[in-house]
Amino acid sequence: MTFFGTQEIKAQVYAPYNQDYYHLVDRMLIKGDGGVHSSFRPLDRSDIVALAIKNGKRSGADLFNQKYLLRDNWGYVTDSIQTERKQPFLKYFYQQEGAVYSVEEDNFRLQIDPVLHTLIARDSKVEYTPYYNTRGITLRGELDNKIGFYAYLVDNQMRVPSVIEDRLGQQNAFPGEGFWKKGENAEGQYDFFSARGYITFNLTQSIDVQAGYDRNFIGDGYRSLLLSAHANDYLFTRINTKVWKLQYTNLFAKLIADNNKVNDVYPQKYLALHHLSLNVTKNFNIGLFESVMHWGDWEIGYLNPMMFYRALEHDLGDGHSVKIGLDAKWNVFNTLLLYTQLVIDDLKVRDLIQGTGWFANKQALQTGLKYIDVLGIDNLDLQAEYNVVKPYMYSHYLGAEWNDQVYPGAYQHYNQHLAHPLGANFREYIGVLRYQPSALPRLQLRVKGIYALQGKNSNTENWGSDIFLSYSDRVQEYGNYIGQGIQSTYKLGEVNVSYQLFHNFFLDLRHIYRSVSTGEEEASTPMHLSSFGIRWNASQRMIDY
Repeated sequence: MTFFGTQEIKAQVYAPYNQDYYHLVDRMLIKGDGGVHSSFRPLDRSDIVALAIKNGKRSGADLFNQKYLLRDNWGYVTDSIQTERKQPFLKYFYQQEGAVYSVEEDNFRLQIDPVLHTLIARDSKVEYTPYYNTRGITLRGELDNKIGFYAYLVDNQMRVPSVIEDRLGQQNAFPGEGFWKKGENAEGQYDFFSARGYITFNLTQSIDVQAGYDRNFIGDGYRSLLLSAHANDYLFTRINTKVWKLQYTNLFAKLIADNNKVNDVYPQKYLALHHLSLNVTKNFNIGLFESVMHWGDWEIGYLNPMMFYRALEHDLGDGHSVKIGLDAKWNVFNTLLLYTQLVIDDLKVRDLIQGTGWFANKQALQTGLKYIDVLGIDNLDLQAEYNVVKPYMYSHYLGAEWNDQVYPGAYQHYNQHLAHPLGANFREYIGVLRYQPSALPRLQLRVKGIYALQGKNSNTENWGSDIFLSYSDRVQEYGNYIGQGIQSTYKLGEVNVSYQLFHNFFLDLRHIYRSVSTGEEEASTPMHLSSFGIRWNASQRMIDY
């Protein structure tokens, strides 16, 4: 059997982004000696292998996770680390430990895995029984060591918990999904098909291109204020350039401005962004970010990968929505990762210093830490994060040529937030505690708490929380502050226990508490959601909004 080293193979295939998987990657990143650019996710599988094989102090659970990551990325592992299954199942299956079915030839590699996610739950706010029924396949591979490909195709029937039903009522969008159909005979029942996929190829030794239909994430936090994976998939082209201590990423995407049809089609808009990541030292990284949301006819000038979008937008008449930002992280003693993000939509320094509360001073800030092996306890990991977003952030002026239901300038896609799912005008505190005992590494415990204070809009006044509204309808020009409007508090607690029965096959037991109160009113009835699920090559659906 042939094994490939991380330098020999050229085709790039990415590990799909989900928080539990990338927590394992982050542990390897923190314990390693740097060198891998990890802010723009998903990551190339060869980079994950490079992190997994780094030397350093490893607990029993770390060694288990190392083997898991190497099995999951077997095509990028050198022959010095064996991942081949000694005895395939029924001759054709599990020839590799991390693949149900695989083919490997000199110029072709293919892996096919089933996808299954079944779940049954009890929701204290509804009388029916929520359930998930997801099944399909995922495949990935490489051709001629130059072209990579990936596809994820699943069919879904669900009877959703109350929190998703509420979200559908507020935004006319199913969280993380696109087109959906409502069941005719049962409350809370929905049917939809999820499909994502891409191809990759190398232009040069330093430049690779990914083109397809998927989603991306920028940052090291639980949330991202730059670009999150909360919204539906979108059509995009991603260009990665790696040279010296730099990684420069360009992303060009076609988005849906509104999922209500206008003249029988969905209104469209476009996103162009670039992100420059620099490893200042092996333990300190800084990234610079710029994006522009534009609509109408495609503006070919935004294809220039090196130009400052703000300058071009000024030349075109200041009609589009530009954001700039930065992210940074510092790995302290291979135990503590400190990270931050800053996003600027508009900035007038004089008003900011004088504290006038000018509405157009729109910024967002994230600070956080990841502390692994807390107090010397192996694989007890803590993440703490603070997010603050000013009023009217991520919203934009609604031009007269668009109707009132279309959001061309808002930082959203398919009626879903491209950054933070709460929108704007809030402060948020997040804590996540994870534990994986070395004596039983297949078991993973996750405890999560989220608390947010947000100023909500009233039925007639726009105080800046809803990014789908035009900021031209604001209440006041000056005197704006975070939390203005109707005071709202959001609380969420979660306990999750997962057991990996065999590779990528999980048993999940989870309980979620969620409470929302608004203004002077008494808090609404809290939601208690208990569930048991089985997952095979699928990630959990996070409920954190």
